Amino acid sequence: MRLLLEEVLRACGHQPIAASDGTEAWSAFEREVPPMVILDWQMPGLDGLEVCRRIRAHPEGDITFVLMVTARDRADDLTAVLDAAPTPTRTPRPTPTPRWRRSSQSTSGRAQPGRTPTRCWR
Repeated sequence: MRLLLEEVLRACGHQPIAASDGTEAWSAFEREVPPMVILDWQMPGLDGLEVCRRIRAHPEGDITFVLMVTARDRADDLTAVLDAAPTPTRTPRPTPTPRWRRSSQSTSGRAQPGRTPTRCWR
């Protein structure tokens, strides 16, 4: 997944800095605060939630957009992610619905009939 994300981001004109685990991701963040971080919840070393908490506690962590990637789909999983990323400007907290759960479970990584492929934004 990490290699795929790196390639997609490069194809969109970005310069990703990849990390093989949470400890390496946190070290990279401390060296250079990026505008966006993509974290996997279940990384080796520090998990994504802990890295997210550290980012938010960092003096410049409030300027970084954090995207959490996970296969987890329970309502309390979403709550755990949102609790790890408190920001004063966050929009109202979404409530997991059966539709959200269903759509997250049906994603197979393959193109879905009738769905438009994702495009790069600049």
